[in-house]
Amino acid sequence: MSSGTMSAPRWHSSTPANSPDDTARLGYLDLPLPGPAIDAPTYRSLSWHIAFHSQRRVPVAVVGDDVREYLALFYPQVSFGGTAFGGTSDRSPFTDTEINEYARTYSRPKVLSGGFELYRALDKDVRDTVAAAPVRAPALLMTAQGQLNAIQGTVAPRLTNIVRAVDVPNAGHWLVEENPQFVTAELLRFLAG
Repeated sequence: MSSGTMSAPRWHSSTPANSPDDTARLGYLDLPLPGPAIDAPTYRSLSWHIAFHSQRRVPVAVVGDDVREYLALFYPQVSFGGTAFGGTSDRSPFTDTEINEYARTYSRPKVLSGGFELYRALDKDVRDTVAAAPVRAPALLMTAQGQLNAIQGTVAPRLTNIVRAVDVPNAGHWLVEENPQFVTAELLRFLAG
């Protein structure tokens, strides 16, 4: 998942499952994998924002002219201690400068709509994951603090060689931004392995 994006995970024709010889090692960060372990309706029920972003026309109409305000309110909700994780934190892992840049980018109507379209593709993501061969390359799984077991349950059927699986301490959805030292150290150790 790219920093600051509103995207849901994608598992499609360009993934390691469809190009196993091109993948020596795989890092999987953050979210449940749509597929045999979690169908699209269930995935949409995991968080208000997934259900909201999946709607046709509604998110663009609601967010429309208030992209920056929406992002500034949204980012903290899915960060460590945010309301999506049962907390009360309103701290964003992004600086005002970063939020301004994401707002500038998403303020273009096709980009905003395209960001939401990723969520609307969950049904296709499930079909693609189910159709793809399991990935046998050594894999590293990193998740938000407290989410490891739940995420691993959706990923393990498709990533059959998870060599390391860890919660990222003090991180919600924005693993890299919320704990860059931990994520970097884990990735370097895994890639050197």
